[in-house]
Amino acid sequence: MNNLQSQITDFCQYLTIEKGLSPKTIANYRIKLRYFLTQLHALPHNGSLSSKGSKVALSEIKAFRIHLASLQLSKKTQNYYLIALRSFFRWLAKSGESPVMPEQIELSKVPQSEIKFMDEKQVKKLLSLPNTSKILGLRNKAIMELLFSTGLRVSELASLNTNDISFKLRQFTIIGKGQKARIVFLSGNASKWLKKYLAKRKDSSESLFIRHLDSGSTIPEDKRLSVRSIQTIVENYAVKAGIPFKVTPHMFRHVFATDLLNNGADIRSVQELLGHKSISTTQIYTHVTDNHLKEIYRKFHTE
Repeated sequence: MNNLQSQITDFCQYLTIEKGLSPKTIANYRIKLRYFLTQLHALPHNGSLSSKGSKVALSEIKAFRIHLASLQLSKKTQNYYLIALRSFFRWLAKSGESPVMPEQIELSKVPQSEIKFMDEKQVKKLLSLPNTSKILGLRNKAIMELLFSTGLRVSELASLNTNDISFKLRQFTIIGKGQKARIVFLSGNASKWLKKYLAKRKDSSESLFIRHLDSGSTIPEDKRLSVRSIQTIVENYAVKAGIPFKVTPHMFRHVFATDLLNNGADIRSVQELLGHKSISTTQIYTHVTDNHLKEIYRKFHTE
């Protein structure tokens, strides 16, 4: 057990130094691997554990899967634990220390969830709602225009600083998941509303989006808007717009991707613009565009 615990610690250090994963992602790996570790002695078939605790047989992993299912976790959540195990054993395999082949840990089949996305009318309604005569409205308008224009992840948007943006080139560089850098381009509208918002500000904060009081003045400490604050802003406008489902900042990313694909962009380019590591993640959006094309066919094709 002690050996496995030490290996998990080394693995998390590897994820930090070599892979450059975010602290939150690494914490999730650590939690799931340590949970597996705590279950080993309680699981049936643990007689295959060596005296050093460094050996894990497929029987332990199978028993762990049964345990996860008994907790009534969704298959998607169960897979997160299995993905952590598979990544850990893949890392061990590089030094010949993996007790099982990572490929032997199969993930549960999860039905593909339907992606909810806003139509053009709903997006326009959302973007029209902020009262841009006040700094709060200007900020919120700039936030949503930027999400719509770029397909940024909300965490990426929240991390932006004012000096990141080149208004001359209408672009900026963002460090996304896995510390991967990519260029992000601004639309004319996003650039215009960002300039208006920044021109209205009288503070010296480096953060692109900050908190303001209703009076328009800024809050002196911890000014940067959090991810949760941006989510709440979008959710509140969606309610006002009468959109009949919960809207998140990530849905602007869906709109961005499907808009590009519907207008003829190739999937590799969309992958780069979204900052997806794997093209299989981007391919999710092709199902949406396929459905869109099907609707057009049924609407306009006469038999």
